[in-house]
Amino acid sequence: MFLIFFSGLLVVGLVIALAQFAPQKLFHLLPQLNRISWTWTGIFLALLLFLSVYAGFGLIQTHWLPAILCTSVLAIAAIVSLYNKQIRAAFNTLFAYQRLLLEIGLLLIGTFLTFIAIELPSNPAIAGFWIEGLILENVIILVIFLIFHLLFQRSGAGAVIAAFLFECAGLAEYFVVSFKGVPIIASDILALGTAATVSGSYSYVLNERVLISFAVFALALVVLSLTPKPQRAKKPAIAFVANTFGGLIMAGIAVFIATTVSFSEFPGIKYNAWIPLDSYHREGFISSFVTQIQSFRPVQPKGYSKEEAEKLLSGYANKYEENLAHADSSSSSNTNS
Repeated sequence: MFLIFFSGLLVVGLVIALAQFAPQKLFHLLPQLNRISWTWTGIFLALLLFLSVYAGFGLIQTHWLPAILCTSVLAIAAIVSLYNKQIRAAFNTLFAYQRLLLEIGLLLIGTFLTFIAIELPSNPAIAGFWIEGLILENVIILVIFLIFHLLFQRSGAGAVIAAFLFECAGLAEYFVVSFKGVPIIASDILALGTAATVSGSYSYVLNERVLISFAVFALALVVLSLTPKPQRAKKPAIAFVANTFGGLIMAGIAVFIATTVSFSEFPGIKYNAWIPLDSYHREGFISSFVTQIQSFRPVQPKGYSKEEAEKLLSGYANKYEENLAHADSSSSSNTNS
């Protein structure tokens, strides 16, 4: 298994060596190496190196086909990323509206690929996903992508960082379900210290679903990294403020909606508090996790007011004191008799 992933590293290394040292006249299709291409390619080289080391320790337990698929996709993604600057330069020849449509389209494709990458490791029922949960989870992912995309000045890096965080969450969900048979719930976040204490007693084995997830994740990163760069504005400071302000406004709206609108009231969204894994399989890890957090906020009953609650509580307290005094007097009378 180690040789499969290591061969991916060798192939990418060979292409980089040719691009660096071979005469451009003989190999005119080879990429022109630059800081940007090195950055994007380095992500996939790091993933291949990680999997090579992991396989070397015998912690990847699957047959050879998923390993070859994962290695091939990561290697191709690394090589395509060497052309990142050239591809995005070609996009700049498009009209402004075409670049905007392409940017939106790539973000949408990256969103769906990230959704698949998150769910694949721990959701064996992904083929039977409820459409309501699929829409909700993809909307949540897209909103997070847009916030990061704007805050990072639409450079492509923001959405890639968000996708990486989502993939890490999906991998953590896979391990928790593998170890405990239950998904990550909100209370687990409060017990991270305890989890860290006992984490050394587990074996973190990857299976074929995780490898395919990595392959899909790599495709998502390539797509998101190719979002057209905005053309240099005449007033860069204004563009920076507009993008940053837009990202912050969107983040504020997202927080407001998440804290005031209960997703469990949406048609088809039914969080099962007794068997959480059922909801996670049916409606998705991210959407179910958010819906569960929202359930911690009690719904105010109709006709409720703080004054009436205090009045009712005071009445109960007075009644308790009266009953206690009556019990004491009765006890004293029985003692004297």
